[in-house]
Amino acid sequence: MNTTIFTSAAGPTIGPKENRLLIFTGFFLITFYLPVFPIINNIAILSLTILCLFFNSWREKLRLLKQRPAIFIITLFYLLLVISALTSIDEAKGMQYLQVRIPLLLFPLTLGLIQIKPAVKIRVYLLYAVITTLAACFCLVSALIVYNRTGDSGFIYNDSLTEAIGKQSSYFALMVNLAIFSYSYLLIKNYITHSFKKVVIILIAFLMIIHFLLASRMEISLLYGAAIAFALYHFFVKTKNRRAGFIMIGGLAFCAVIFVYLFPKTINRFNELLYP
Repeated sequence: MNTTIFTSAAGPTIGPKENRLLIFTGFFLITFYLPVFPIINNIAILSLTILCLFFNSWREKLRLLKQRPAIFIITLFYLLLVISALTSIDEAKGMQYLQVRIPLLLFPLTLGLIQIKPAVKIRVYLLYAVITTLAACFCLVSALIVYNRTGDSGFIYNDSLTEAIGKQSSYFALMVNLAIFSYSYLLIKNYITHSFKKVVIILIAFLMIIHFLLASRMEISLLYGAAIAFALYHFFVKTKNRRAGFIMIGGLAFCAVIFVYLFPKTINRFNELLYP
């Protein structure tokens, strides 16, 4: 990845081993959004798993295992899924769900047992956010093509918007949330150079539109609630920059009003809560 995107605060240039980790991680993230050929996703998971197995020494893996109790918890949760599948009335269906959740076992025991430098994490955040943005672009273009053919605006909302990637809108809304948070984190920490900051801000604005079109009540509430909570803490408590805090909260309110006006079908998702 071109390091000129990042400032010196993002850390030094990473080595070949870390670059390979970024490449395999990017490959996995891309396959996650592919609507077909699940075998490619399985190949990506296996490739990333093998890379992590040889990323560091077994002595270091054992040390990290002792320091990260969350790995035991996640592994235990997967074992409970195994017991559930084996004791299920429909054992075949249970094993099918178990196979889908195999990353819950593989990733903690491989990716969870390597030490990643902060510079690598920063680049993973950007890589994830960019790939998710590309997936959102693909969804929007596909939905607009259907809308242009049918004249039905319902195809650019909710699950119809994400049909092109084979994901439910609520799940993809969560992924978009994480992408927005990743972009915002990189901006707040000044990890992005000045020439790329405007691009990142435009991408955040685009993802916020996509996020509203996905019409997930939970994720919309999470996004705006987290943004307001951050503004109150960061600008009013930590930095004492109340003007910036009011600007951010006002900007969020303005975006919400504009989105409701431009995309009224989304607000109907919240109106459903009023129905007995």
